[in-house]
Amino acid sequence: MYKDNPLIQYIAKSIFEDELKKYQEQLKQKEIEAKQKEEQLKQKERKIIEIKIKLIKNKYIYPLTTPIGLSLATFLEILALWTISTTLRASL
Repeated sequence: MYKDNPLIQYIAKSIFEDELKKYQEQLKQKEIEAKQKEEQLKQKERKIIEIKIKLIKNKYIYPLTTPIGLSLATFLEILALWTISTTLRASL
């Protein structure tokens, strides 16, 4: 009975299309929000990496400007941290 009535079919189709548009708009908005949150997270990660690099520099690089003898273990630790900081910086 309802399937044969063109007016009911038109109304049902209109309602379906309206609901579909609303859903698609909500989905687009959520995608935009997700991208914004992802970008904020990336910025925070970059900031953390920069802070870690600064800490490494302050702890190991700047003290080297004074004439202090380094042990082999300290030198190797500095070299490892420098390698890590360079790798982290390259990943930005």
